[in-house]
Amino acid sequence: MRFWGIRTNKSIKMDYLNYFNPYQSSSNRHENNLTRAFLTLLKLLPGVQASFIELVRHKQIEKGIKDKKILKSLIPGFIERNAKITSVQTQKRGLESNRGTILSILISDERFEKEVNIKASDRTAVYDGVATYEEGDNEWIFIIENKPNVSNVWSDQLRPSIQADIEKEGEESFEIIDYYISIEWKEIIESLYSLIESHMVSYGEKALISQFFDYINEYYPQLNPYDSFAKCENRAVLLQKRCDQLMEQFTYEELGHHRGWKSYFKLDEGSVSRATVYPKVSDGEDWKITLAMYPGDTVSQARSFYLKLSEGNNREKLIERINNSNWLARPNLHFSYISSHLYWATGRLKFDKYIEFWLENSEKIKQHKKKNGTLKQIYEPLLENKLINHFDIVRLKEFYDDTNRPNMNLCPGVGFEYTWNKEEVLKIESNSERGFEKEVLNQLNALLSCWSDLRIDLS
Repeated sequence: MRFWGIRTNKSIKMDYLNYFNPYQSSSNRHENNLTRAFLTLLKLLPGVQASFIELVRHKQIEKGIKDKKILKSLIPGFIERNAKITSVQTQKRGLESNRGTILSILISDERFEKEVNIKASDRTAVYDGVATYEEGDNEWIFIIENKPNVSNVWSDQLRPSIQADIEKEGEESFEIIDYYISIEWKEIIESLYSLIESHMVSYGEKALISQFFDYINEYYPQLNPYDSFAKCENRAVLLQKRCDQLMEQFTYEELGHHRGWKSYFKLDEGSVSRATVYPKVSDGEDWKITLAMYPGDTVSQARSFYLKLSEGNNREKLIERINNSNWLARPNLHFSYISSHLYWATGRLKFDKYIEFWLENSEKIKQHKKKNGTLKQIYEPLLENKLINHFDIVRLKEFYDDTNRPNMNLCPGVGFEYTWNKEEVLKIESNSERGFEKEVLNQLNALLSCWSDLRIDLS
């Protein structure tokens, strides 16, 4: 078959930043593949280019606080007219351009603090990355060195190897900025999260960035800004990512994501199907981390929960656990139709009285059908026992009596939450490897043991 306009008799060497041309000779854990993954984003996505340029400028300004002359070499912002990244290459031997201002950029897991005078070197270099940034007639060449472990940085790797070319030409055609910029991987990852949060990227761009996050999580989790709560500062998105990372260690399945709720891990227990760990972040206050689960969320789960709670002294064990720990327990009475929860009661009976009522009235945990177009027969006993109030009845009539819905599912669930403050989390996390993960499971298993034989282990 012949394809017009396509030469088939000549081998074309593909760029390694072509998305479909990955390295075949090195594993995904090799630093060259990490470099390629990020530089692919930098080459293809304008949003990533703008974010990277602003990060470089920020680092220059940061250096300029101590040395004002550095500000004279400040690169223009990405929003400047005609400013753009025109070329991105990886594993590049030598520089193709014979002009421009060279800025050395190191990307590593930690900031490189060593003083290095950046000047021309006579070494033969293969650059991890080379990016050309232009504004009008001005051209900047970024030589990029990637070192996932900062202890492996060799100072001469930060210097451009153009000495031989200079001698050959007889004059220096490049201007070399005499300092380097050190960027931490966590700063790049944070900037990518901010980019997604800004909603300024398309669906396709977001998908590529998300796949980069997946790559980091799989092969370089230590580079994440959220591999410990200490690194997350007070940023909700990073705290949630850390919580997700933590929950992934409690299950061999992927985390669930429910619209309007939180990420969760599944529990193979008849009375409760899921649990979650999530951050609570408020302006002006330190963050907190909460473990939560909600047994009895459906009719079948509620039947299972109260049946198990009625066995032996399980009820007493649960009440004692709640009264003698930091677990908070509350009624979670709600009403559903088919699989949709429609209304949550605002009446608040004390937890122990609530449990006692449903243990004594477990036959009411079912689907209730209308009688003469109303569900009055279920409203009245709930109101009498203070499980709902008059406002709840008004709202329930709107959802059921005043509609064509023929029945109501009555779900007397409960909510359990255990919260650690920032100081407690950081202390537990620093005490031992996976210390906070173990603490979360200890609390979860201790509560589950009040009515269930299920135990969750670290995966």
